[in-house]
Amino acid sequence: MGDVVVFDIETKESFDDVGGWYPEKLNPSLVGVYSFNRDEYLSFTEDEFNNLWPIFNEADLIIGFNSEGFDIPILKKLYPPLADIQSLDMLRVIKDSAGFRVKLDSLAVGTLGTKKSADGLEAIKMYREGRIDELRSYCLKDVEITRDVYLYGKEHGHVKASSLMGEQSIAVDFNPPITPKEAQVLSLGL
Repeated sequence: MGDVVVFDIETKESFDDVGGWYPEKLNPSLVGVYSFNRDEYLSFTEDEFNNLWPIFNEADLIIGFNSEGFDIPILKKLYPPLADIQSLDMLRVIKDSAGFRVKLDSLAVGTLGTKKSADGLEAIKMYREGRIDELRSYCLKDVEITRDVYLYGKEHGHVKASSLMGEQSIAVDFNPPITPKEAQVLSLGL
């Protein structure tokens, strides 16, 4: 069986820098991953991306938070095969269930009792100021939170979001959707 990889990216620019919500105009500064097969967290700066692509090549499933609307459009410019790997966007699953968007930090507090260490704008500042070790730590903390919320939701069938209104349980199904190839096999009764 192939690997399952949880990932998150940081960018060099903000949406303000590129004139609006155009993820495809942003450039990645760092990518953090967790490989279930390796049981290892890894991070890659732009000059290390050639070491990242084989990890994605080994994956049967990639998991992210807002990955369909942010991470994948940015990375597939540099690595087009990424679009062919089955993905699970946890934000989409949560939004489809709850009817609204939830921040990763809200899930971290509600589900795990922890907080993110910074935000995306601070990550851009870290990159621009050359604080790459801090950037790595921040990104990998987001990968860890994403992985742990995924595992909790997969085991319990729900996640918890914390807000000023209190805590809310949100039903989730983090089982990846059936691929077109799997659907064909199932329809043939094989």
